[in-house]
This record gives sequence, C-alpha cells and structure tokens, in this order.
Amino acid sequence: MAESQWHPSESVYGWSLNGQTWTIMRRADGIPALEGTSDCPSAGLVVWLLVMAAAMVAIPLLALFFGADPLTLSYVGICCGILLVALLRTAVRVISLRRELRHLHSNAGIAARLGISAEAVPSLIASQAISPAFVVNGQPCFRPEDFDSIAHLLRPTSAPAAGSLLVAAEFNPHHTAESLPRAAFAPGDEATNVL
Repeated sequence: MAESQWHPSESVYGWSLNGQTWTIMRRADGIPALEGTSDCPSAGLVVWLLVMAAAMVAIPLLALFFGADPLTLSYVGICCGILLVALLRTAVRVISLRRELRHLHSNAGIAARLGISAEAVPSLIASQAISPAFVVNGQPCFRPEDFDSIAHLLRPTSAPAAGSLLVAAEFNPHHTAESLPRAAFAPGDEATNVL
C-alpha cells in the first residue's frame, strides 16, 4: 500500500461556493497543495466572505436598533464578532493565496520563460534541486525567481557567422612607432608628440 502524501497533523482548509470547491493541505514533504475544481479560488469567494463579514456587523446593529435587551444584544454581539474575525481571516488567506498562485508557473510556463522544451524542465529542476512552491491539482508550480540564475545561463544565442571571430594580428613592417595610437591629453597639457 502506498504511503499517503498528506501529513495528518497539519491543518486542512476547505471552501465551497456555487459548486466550486477548493481544499488546501500541506503534504508530507512540506509543500502546500491545492485541490479544487479550478486552479485558484475565485474572486466570488472573496466577495462572498466580505459580504458575510458585513452582515456580521449589521446583525448586532439591527438588534440594537430594534431594541433588543442587553443580554441578548451581548450574545449576538459576541457570536457575530467571532464569526466576523473568522470570515475576515479567511478572506485574507484566500486573497493572499490568489496573489501567490497568480505569480507561480507550471512546467510549461517555466519552459516558455527559459526558452527550452517542456520535456527538459523536470531534469533541470532535479539538477538544480528546486522544489515547487505549491502543487495545484497535482501539477507542481514554481516561483519564477527560483529560475533567475538559470535564465542567465540558458539565454538563447545564435552561432557566430563564419569569419566573424577574432583573428590574430599580422605583422606589418610598414607600421612604425609614430603611427601607433597615442594616449589622450588632459585639457591644458602640451601635446608634444603630435604627428
């Protein structure tokens, strides 16, 4: 039986909205993973969380407006306050997750960025010991800055044209010491070695 890739002691977060679901977990190797119906939680999830947070502020205000007794008002305020903090914390997590996932690249994105074939990316990743920043629906995703040093080494270039390489200087018996270039003079210096 294969060992599970999920670490059982880590937290698992899940969201579901309008038939779309997302679950984020930390794998046994420490890499966070997102499994869901899309590659990133939708902006609609963030909007829904913020609307619900606004409702948690409005409910105690409505109870106060309609003259609820102090004990009921305190219970409503405490419950709505706890839910408000939880909703805002979740909204911040989803926003930061969306921002991070937008900046990550899959193997195909890394190949396009480096100008190499997609088949060469896994061996390049293994040789440089680069671990993915996230695994999204089973696909490893990497930070582009992890490949900055590699991008400088792998820049595309064309072969030099024949005869364009540097060649050794030839001896010319007609060149004399007077025909060699001279050093530049500073302003005000007397130019004594002028031809």
